[in-house]
Amino acid sequence: MRGASICLLGITLGAALGCERTKVQALPNPDAEPPVVIIGPSGKRPDASRKLDAARLEDAAEALGDAGLEAALEDAAPEVEAAPTFDDAAVAAPVVLGPTRGPLIIGTANALDVLSRKAAAIGRIPVPGEAIRAVSHDRRDGDGVWTLVASSPARIAKIGWDGSTIRTLTLTRPPLARARAFLGLDHVMGHSAASDLLLVLYVNMLGVPVVEGIRIRDGTMRFSIGFSKEANVTGVRADGLRHDTVDGLLVLDWWTVRDGERFERWRFFYGFVDRLEDRRLGAHLDAFDVPPWREIWGVDRAKHRVVRLGSDGALVEVMPIGEQDPQSLAISP
Repeated sequence: MRGASICLLGITLGAALGCERTKVQALPNPDAEPPVVIIGPSGKRPDASRKLDAARLEDAAEALGDAGLEAALEDAAPEVEAAPTFDDAAVAAPVVLGPTRGPLIIGTANALDVLSRKAAAIGRIPVPGEAIRAVSHDRRDGDGVWTLVASSPARIAKIGWDGSTIRTLTLTRPPLARARAFLGLDHVMGHSAASDLLLVLYVNMLGVPVVEGIRIRDGTMRFSIGFSKEANVTGVRADGLRHDTVDGLLVLDWWTVRDGERFERWRFFYGFVDRLEDRRLGAHLDAFDVPPWREIWGVDRAKHRVVRLGSDGALVEVMPIGEQDPQSLAISP
């Protein structure tokens, strides 16, 4: 990678390999595994991109809710040709009976189900022929949902509320292209829109769960943080990001779920990695999201339900969703 300086830190049998600018300290919890950290590459400071206006969609969605109507899509969104970088040209939308915008998104095998915060159906956005593995609301513009699909090759697509594909990124670069499984996705806002990231949690060919940061503007990898091979983690949600003027990672906080029952908060801080919190959950979670009011929302696939937990992990509410097979969940900011 021309002009890029990459520092690889690995801790194996007490040996550490690294470079001068990056450090890893021992974790205070004896059973917390030190992640492997790769930092890089650097690049030029990008220009801020134009912010889209979603006011008309919001007004239409409110009007629809006031009328007590349910929206649905008749046709599937057309497939988008794979590309190595994002394509800003939106694909023509299918016929829409009404806006499908809603606060809660459940990713099933081949559709995005739009629900209210009481898990009542609002609409459905079909994604035919695709295996949806993770979803995240667009936190900056609010004009759609980032969707990670395990197609061949795998891709990340931003699906608009009308079913159109706004942007797409094909994951052709190893190790993402050879991932064994995809476990989580999150849209993270940087200092400007040009520095926004997508966090992807996946299992690489060695069986190691890895969190990778991809810059949305150009699809480049900015960093990669891996857990130990034995870590059974799922889902990723950023809780704070700080970067330098060329989008180099300085500080990142993120949440993940371990073994379906432990809620963990991790931090990368100027080269150090540490586990800050470890909470026991009052219900099993296969996927989750954390809204700004700090609750924990998730899905339990085996019991076909949405679960709402307090910030302390205590069970607050259970909402059945019928026979749907929920793969992932996202709640609007």
